[in-house]
Amino acid sequence: MIGEYTVIRGQGGVTIGDRVYTSPGTQIIAVNHVFDDAARPFVEQGITAEGIVIEDDVWLGSAAIVTDGVRIGQGAVIAAGAVVTKDVPPHTVAGACRPGSSARWRGDRPVHTGGIFY
Repeated sequence: MIGEYTVIRGQGGVTIGDRVYTSPGTQIIAVNHVFDDAARPFVEQGITAEGIVIEDDVWLGSAAIVTDGVRIGQGAVIAAGAVVTKDVPPHTVAGACRPGSSARWRGDRPVHTGGIFY
């Protein structure tokens, strides 16, 4: 189910599995600007477009942003407002967390603590 005001930019290709839910305001952006050369405007440096894969049974919370080149594993939950820049393993809860707070696995896997959990 695609939530209201969801943006999908698919220049690199976007694969979305079954029973994926995007909450309102989610952005799935399968393209990025190149900006390595500080002497040139970024609009003259081209783009990268690696693609995004979102496996089955994933829930993307409100205003989550998924960036180019990411794979989100089956059953993962992405917290509201999270910016996903790295792959997310299956059945994990991922988002930005304050140091000392918890992010966890879904099911019987152990809780992990720390800063940002992917």
